[in-house]
Amino acid sequence: MTTLIDFYILLEQHDWHYEMSDDHRVWKEGNRKAGNLQSISRESGKHRELYKGFTAWKFSGDHWGTPQQVKPVLPIEKVEVKITWLPGDIATLRPDWSLEQCTEALSGLRKPLQDRSIEFGWDLIEQLLEK
Repeated sequence: MTTLIDFYILLEQHDWHYEMSDDHRVWKEGNRKAGNLQSISRESGKHRELYKGFTAWKFSGDHWGTPQQVKPVLPIEKVEVKITWLPGDIATLRPDWSLEQCTEALSGLRKPLQDRSIEFGWDLIEQLLEK
């Protein structure tokens, strides 16, 4: 399945007015790409809505004698990373502590762990994008 972001980029790069070209090669390529976009639009309801939104935007405005529609917004797909720490993790560093002590220590570290994980995550993303 085509991701919504990839589909958005294809829609944004498409020559929506290829049918007005005098060059048959331009028309033929535009027609092929339009068929591909229509095919992708059937992959899901979200794909269909995105396609309909681009069509409404591209074929509206003064030239078409209709109010200008708004360009669809780039769909952002959420990527979630979950990190779980358990009292047993604390116990590996403090084997002489009780489960209660480990649980209490972990509770106190919750906010700093979240903050540092986010901070480290940004550093890691930056490093990986440089490669």
